[in-house]
Amino acid sequence: PEDGAVIALVPGTLDQRIVCRVLGNPEGERLWWFADGDAAGESVGTEPFTLKLGPGRHTLTCSTATGDAAAVTVEVGGRGS
Repeated sequence: PEDGAVIALVPGTLDQRIVCRVLGNPEGERLWWFADGDAAGESVGTEPFTLKLGPGRHTLTCSTATGDAAAVTVEVGGRGS
């Protein structure tokens, strides 16, 4: 998502996930994802990475093996917002 994005949760839907993707990442390069400073998982190249976030403000960070990183802050709304 873009920095500052506001994401609404859909009422009645279980296991809603945020889709994250890095554009321009070389094919095959491994990426590490963090949500609010905690390790959230890995992806490769430009493949999407999904994660489940509860309501509130969250910082999502993506890092390469060489230490290059980018972060965005998103606001996840409560159900029905």
